[in-house]
Amino acid sequence: MRNVGSSVETVFSTLRRLGHSFARHHIIVLENDSTDQTKEHLNAACEGKDDAWCFEVSIPGVGNTLLNQYNFKDRVKKLTIVRQALLKQVRTFVDLEPDKSAWDHLMLFDGDLFFNSSVGFHPSMVYSLLGLPSPGNKKAIFAEAPWDAVCANQIANWPTPGRYRDTFALRLTRWPFNKTEKRLWREPKTALHYTGNRLVPVLSCFSGLALYSMKAIVSSGCNYHYQGENECEHVGFHKCLAKHGHGKFGIYPLLTNMVNDRGVGNSTCAQVK
Repeated sequence: MRNVGSSVETVFSTLRRLGHSFARHHIIVLENDSTDQTKEHLNAACEGKDDAWCFEVSIPGVGNTLLNQYNFKDRVKKLTIVRQALLKQVRTFVDLEPDKSAWDHLMLFDGDLFFNSSVGFHPSMVYSLLGLPSPGNKKAIFAEAPWDAVCANQIANWPTPGRYRDTFALRLTRWPFNKTEKRLWREPKTALHYTGNRLVPVLSCFSGLALYSMKAIVSSGCNYHYQGENECEHVGFHKCLAKHGHGKFGIYPLLTNMVNDRGVGNSTCAQVK
């Protein structure tokens, strides 16, 4: 989290609503160099709570430009550093358990899910995913036979209503970033729209929210490594997971993560057919 203000409260209340439907849950948050009231809100959400573990991290050279839309210098490099720092804390937490299989899932999320009037996600969308018949194993539900990762369907209203937004982390059928996929985010004729209640297989995705199999995270030993400003930090991480036999990735269209893109009212998404 960085400079997300009072939206911290909405993030935590939503995550706790989701977590209370599981046998147990734990929230781990890393805050990086906020200059607004984020730290104060984060302390209020975490302090004295048994289900939260929050960290304030200052990384020289990262804070001022990490989420500044007018200064993208070394942005991916800085995001890689922060995401790896968070992943390290997750592994530290998991290592506290004698049984490394005690945790089934890891949900990674961006801290700005509900910032700037973004709608974020609703817990019911995760419940519906976990109750799906597991693709390739009709005798089990998804919760019993999960894929290695399932990403949200991050939708925006520009340039077309309901457009799939996070094409930077998306790889459909091949790992190299090609010109066709590069156009998907900005051209109405090629913009992606995901609908229905079936998992859509892909090589890589994120969309601000992704549910991973903890087994894949722990057994693979994969980490975030910087590959350059034109390569999303998630793509390299997902390549590593696939290399170690954990490459079953998908997008779940109903797990929508709605962002306030260019100030267009979210009601316009009703225009999608």
